[in-house]
Amino acid sequence: IESKRNIVIEIIGDREDFIKPVIDGMLKIGYKISIIAVAAKPLQSFERHIKAVMNDKDYMSAAYTQRDTLFYFYQKLDLGKMPPPDKNEEKIKNN
Repeated sequence: IESKRNIVIEIIGDREDFIKPVIDGMLKIGYKISIIAVAAKPLQSFERHIKAVMNDKDYMSAAYTQRDTLFYFYQKLDLGKMPPPDKNEEKIKNN
C-alpha cells in the first residue's frame, strides 16, 4: 500500500457498507480505483466453484477470504470496526 503498487481484491460485492470505506480510504491516500463487476447466476457460480475445488486442492473461494481481506484494509487504512457479518456470511463460514 505504501509503495502504491497495483492491488487487486476479489470480493462478493453485495454489501456496499463493507467495501465503500475501503474504496474511500484508498482514494484518500492517492490510489485510483477501477471496479470490474462480474455477474453470474448462482448455479453457474456454484458449478465453477466445484470445478475449481476438484482441479486445484489449494483453491479457496473469495467467499471464505473476503472478510479477512477487508479486515486487513480496515486496519491498514484506520477505518475503524467493520460492519457485522450478515446471515449469508455466517452460513458460508459455518459450512
